[in-house]
Order: sequence, then structure tokens, then C-alpha cells
Amino acid sequence: DGENAWYGVIEPAVLQEEDAFFVEIMGGAVCFNKTSCEDTWLGAWMGITSILKEKLHLDDTYVDFLKSGADIPLSMLATLKPGWLPWADTHPYAGRRGVYFPTCTADVSIGRHNVTYEDGYTAYHHGG
Repeated sequence: DGENAWYGVIEPAVLQEEDAFFVEIMGGAVCFNKTSCEDTWLGAWMGITSILKEKLHLDDTYVDFLKSGADIPLSMLATLKPGWLPWADTHPYAGRRGVYFPTCTADVSIGRHNVTYEDGYTAYHHGG
């Protein structure tokens, strides 16, 4: 939907590995024509705000905070469980800082790219 990409900085409750960090790139669904881009499940992935509101049922305040670029306590995301983040002390990344990139339709890899499919539908894959 043309929405800009964003990221979050993940801070562990207890920093155990000061010189180590992880990068979580959350891939999304694939959109390849009007039908898939407007599908009730796949279409939500065309914009990260729609994912957060429609699929995770977050309110505007929560969404705005997540998109602010502020440090996000891991405990705040624990109930949502997006991506492969260190929810438990036994996780290989436990005790590390991290950066989280929700990428909607995996468009963080292609930058800003508008596509008009054969059926005339235009998708805005804007990953940054």
C-alpha cells in the first residue's frame, strides 16, 4: 500500500552478550496479482499497519509505538511472538540486543518498487 518500512530495536531484560546482536527480518506473504494482493489473508501483508491491526488486533497507540523506532522491550512483544525472537532463556539469541525488520511482502529486499500486474492492479512494494 506504499507504506514506508520501519524497524524496532529489541533490548533483552538482561543483557548477557554485550558484543553480540541479532537481526530478525520478518518475511511476509507473496503478492503477485490483484487477487492475491487483495486476498483477506495475503492482502493484509501489503502494509505493516494492516498486519498489526487486522491480524494481531493492536490498537493505534501500540502500533504507533512499534513504528516509532524506540527501543522495544522484548517482554512487550512476547505475547505477539512475531518472527524468531528469543522468547525463552534457552533460545540461542537470549541475552542479546537485536534489530527487527517487519517486511510485509518481503519488499525490504527490493527497495521501493511499484508493480502493475497484467490485470491492471498496481502494488506498492516499498521496503525502505
